[in-house]
Amino acid sequence: MAETTTRSAPAEESVSIQLPALEASILYLRPSLRIHLLSALTDLGIFVSESVSVAPAALTVARVSANADLLVLVCDDSPEHCAVISGVRPEAAVVVAIVPPRSSQPKIMAAGAFVCCNDETSRTALLVALTSAATHSRRIRLAREAGEAMLFGDVLFQTNPPVLMREGSAVALSRSEGRVLATLVAAHGEPVGKHLLGDQGEQAINPANLKTIVMRLRRKAARLGGDPVMLGSVRGFGYVLRG
Repeated sequence: MAETTTRSAPAEESVSIQLPALEASILYLRPSLRIHLLSALTDLGIFVSESVSVAPAALTVARVSANADLLVLVCDDSPEHCAVISGVRPEAAVVVAIVPPRSSQPKIMAAGAFVCCNDETSRTALLVALTSAATHSRRIRLAREAGEAMLFGDVLFQTNPPVLMREGSAVALSRSEGRVLATLVAAHGEPVGKHLLGDQGEQAINPANLKTIVMRLRRKAARLGGDPVMLGSVRGFGYVLRG
């Protein structure tokens, strides 16, 4: 099994990139050696706080991730720990999972982790994985500070004027596309009904046109290399923007 699993991200020139002003919260859901993890985060210039989980873990996660850019979960692939990962809102923190060697990394990634390493991951591989997560976290922070949002994986959504951008490429959105996408972003991962998405004041959108707008948004996201599946439909209700 690969010792590290990471979501797609732009290649880094060096593992020694400094990313100051980022904060990581490490939450121990199981016992583990911590020296290599703390050393790697220190080398990247990331401020660290540590906590040991007490039941219920979900409440502890909500507390420690409130002001963190990175949430490092020292966990395993049990259903309980996967549920904890799934409960972390994407806008709250980028999740890094550290698991035992024989754990199922695909299961951890499917639960919502951005990076997954195991206890035997080499220091170099750990640095690379943490650099990828920190870089993604910094993009999210910069987008948030600029009143923008990171969608479809790592596609930047700018509202005024409405446009999708990724790695120097941009795709313009129509006003209707921008309004629909902004409404979905504001829902923070919760489903939004068709009636609300179609309610655009004097420029109301009928259900047939709404379906076309969603299809266009998916195509434009895919054109930039984003994941269009993250804009999903909720049968009989409306649409949801995941992640």
